[in-house]
Amino acid sequence: TSITVYAKNGTANSTGAYYFDDFVLVAVGGTEPDTPSGDTEDPVPGNLIKEGTFENGSKSGWTTYYGSAPSTDAAYKGSYGLHCKGNNWGGIAETTVKTEVGKTYQLNFWYKINVAGFNWKVTGVVTGTKYAGYWQNTNLGTWQNIVVEFIADDTQVMLTLLGLNENSSPDFYVDSVSIIEVQGPSNDGFIVNGDFEVGKLTGWSFHQSTEVSTAAAN
Repeated sequence: TSITVYAKNGTANSTGAYYFDDFVLVAVGGTEPDTPSGDTEDPVPGNLIKEGTFENGSKSGWTTYYGSAPSTDAAYKGSYGLHCKGNNWGGIAETTVKTEVGKTYQLNFWYKINVAGFNWKVTGVVTGTKYAGYWQNTNLGTWQNIVVEFIADDTQVMLTLLGLNENSSPDFYVDSVSIIEVQGPSNDGFIVNGDFEVGKLTGWSFHQSTEVSTAAAN
């Protein structure tokens, strides 16, 4: 019935200043429950990705390379996951969805990797704007979740999975991929003082030298 939202520095040895701003917690997508594990239907209401579960061996709407394809070797839900086989910087798999300029969208997917890292990115097809990107090479051998929001300034965006660097040939699995439009007013009042504009840390617990500052703001 409750969650803790927190911000922290990168590692136990990280030092220096960090700035965070505009925390929000929003209701996204529809209100229907997930379909049971193993169902061939897409479990995410409002998912703009045509095939996000890869069930029945389907990769409809995806373009894949280097032999990447749905596989029963590993799946986060159901029976299939997308087995991605990389080759240096080259794209491994990609899919495109239609978006509306100015609207906020949430990307959500699960991945499992055993021995090497990979990159992913979300870009505008027409504008080439890069909305989000990430490098993965942690918690090897376990399913991990990526969730990120972005505001589109293009009518189409592409999610691309690709190699880590010129020397990598990553081998990993992706499942339960979705891009949905964020519904409802920003924050819905769930997080108190998410933009810190009151000039105080009202509603937040804080440690060490954390403070509200005008040195940097989104």
